[in-house]
Amino acid sequence: ERWLTAYGGYRGGPEGSTMPRETVRDVLTGSRRQWFAEVEDDAGSLVGIGRLAVGDGWGGIAAMWVDPAHRRVGLGRAVLAALARQAQQTGAASLHLQVLADNDVARSVYAAAGFVPHHEYVNLVLDR
Repeated sequence: ERWLTAYGGYRGGPEGSTMPRETVRDVLTGSRRQWFAEVEDDAGSLVGIGRLAVGDGWGGIAAMWVDPAHRRVGLGRAVLAALARQAQQTGAASLHLQVLADNDVARSVYAAAGFVPHHEYVNLVLDR
């Protein structure tokens, strides 16, 4: 639940979304083989997350987030590395990840790890 809350906090939902929390949970847990990474601070608060789904030789990394107060100390790189190791251990030969096109900081972290842009896509946003 706290992972989902952290995810919702940076994505503007599920509480702030038109999608019910249960639907968001179903989407995020819909892969047969998946792992959720968490980073806690000394007080036990969740300050970083990431998700890996593996299928057909591919590992897909998404939902990466580090609390703004804990950025620039390597937490995002650590989560990315842990998920990449897990993907390799489960037999994924290739990795892909999702990142918002305007997230320059995250894109630089991913580029330093060897990721290169492949394509962009657009999410449908409905007027409320």
